[in-house]
Parts: sequence; structure tokens; C-alpha cells
Amino acid sequence: MYIRFVMMWLSAVAFILTGPAVHAESFRYDYTYYNPGIGYYNFVYESPSLITTDEGPLTPSSCTALGSPCNQVAILAASGKVQIWGANTLSISNLPASFFQVGSNTSGFSSMSIRQNADASPVPEPSSLALFGTGIAGVAMKLRRSRRRLLV
Repeated sequence: MYIRFVMMWLSAVAFILTGPAVHAESFRYDYTYYNPGIGYYNFVYESPSLITTDEGPLTPSSCTALGSPCNQVAILAASGKVQIWGANTLSISNLPASFFQVGSNTSGFSSMSIRQNADASPVPEPSSLALFGTGIAGVAMKLRRSRRRLLV
């Protein structure tokens, strides 16, 4: 009975320590502006959270403006604007609030895809696994010693 209680307690502790990790979420912003008379402006930005306020300047993971590299962007969700800075700058305003929501969004010559990335594979910490293993080894040693005493 005592051993069963200890094993249930260890199982509960192991679940708490090695249970599902908190999912790390991030958001990927893929923006494209195309005007047939001007050309393409593109950027990709990875954000740790959904942008709902005016944020900028931001450093995108990739950015081109009319074929030239650009170094900073601004996602101004509260103001309804997107800005790109570099050799060729761009400022688009009057974008609806729905343009800054998760999904594929289009407004005029602008399109933006906002995708939520979630870490779907929870991995327990190595120290938690070591602690759990040490607990199991301790219980095994205790059982072995108690069985020896019963045989003697």
C-alpha cells in the first residue's frame, strides 16, 4: 500500500515537472505592395506577439524595395499604416483594422499575410527528467532494501 502511494505521488510529480511546456507563439508578417507603374515592395517580419499598436522601426528578416534592400519597417496597426525605409521608402496609410488581423488581408495594392506559429512539440527540461530518474532510482533502492529485510 505504501509503495503504491509513493508510485502515484512520483507519477504526479513527474507529470507536473515534465508535463506539456508552454507553447511559444510568434507571428510571421509577409507584406507585399505592388503598383504596376512602380514595382514591388516586400518584407517579412517575425514578431513575438500579435501587433495591435503602432510599432516601429522594426528590423525585418528580409526586405526589398523596388529591387533594393531596405533595413527597417513599421507596422502601425492603430494608425492603419505600413512604412518601409531604405534606398526606396514607402508609406501606405488608410489601411482598415481588419488588414492587421491574423490571416490573408488585401487593401488596394497592399497585401499582408499574418500567420501564427506555435511550438507544437512540448519537450521536458533535461533537469526535470534527471530529477524524475533520481526519484525512480531512490524508490527502486528502497524497495530492494525492504525486500532483503523480509527475506532475512
